[in-house]
Amino acid sequence: MVNEGVIFNQAQFGYPSRPLIALDHVLPSGRLVAMVGKNGVGKSTVIKTLCGQQALLSGALFISGKNVADLTVQELAQHVAAVFTGRLSGFHLTPREVIATARMPYTNWMNRLSPEDEQVIAAVMDQYGITAFSQQPLQQLSDGMYQRVLLARAVAQQTPVLVLDEPTAFLDFASRHEVFALLKAQAALGKSILISTHDLDLVMKYCDEVLLLDPTGAEYFAVTQARDSEKFMALGGRYL
Repeated sequence: MVNEGVIFNQAQFGYPSRPLIALDHVLPSGRLVAMVGKNGVGKSTVIKTLCGQQALLSGALFISGKNVADLTVQELAQHVAAVFTGRLSGFHLTPREVIATARMPYTNWMNRLSPEDEQVIAAVMDQYGITAFSQQPLQQLSDGMYQRVLLARAVAQQTPVLVLDEPTAFLDFASRHEVFALLKAQAALGKSILISTHDLDLVMKYCDEVLLLDPTGAEYFAVTQARDSEKFMALGGRYL
């Protein structure tokens, strides 16, 4: 068995009353993979299952060679980091405080940050241009900077796998490109990255592979073959 990336082994996603999609694919490390498909086909469900928020109906899911079903919550958090759509609400947090929560899977029972944790936090804030905004109230940030904070938090978690559920949904043109460029750079460092998105133009520009979900089945292909997929081209209508 491949010990890197994500392996879907006849994995059936969904709910007992509503099975959605079955996958039997390998997403290798070092790749930026776009998960595309119409609304309701199961993209968010796949993301939630990868994060342990939902159980598989059948089959198995492996991350870095480990069966997700056998991992504790803390162990899973050391293997996969997630970015979800939407803003945190009801919390008066700063960017630094948000990014610091990424180190919780590695702290002791008192959740005290070590000097090594502090170094990771500082390095990631500097890398993503957040240091100057680190003490600003999170809710005062622009959508683009807010999304950059969430990406920085995921990177600070130092996991081999990163999953994102439509992270560019509310961003402007430049910020959408920035997010994909940042993810491309992370994939180049060896991470396995799965991003659920409707931005097919950015998929064509930045991604390495495509996982296309459809009620009739799934397709997995290199982005260079995207125009050969009738289902992919149909998602773009006449605009691709």
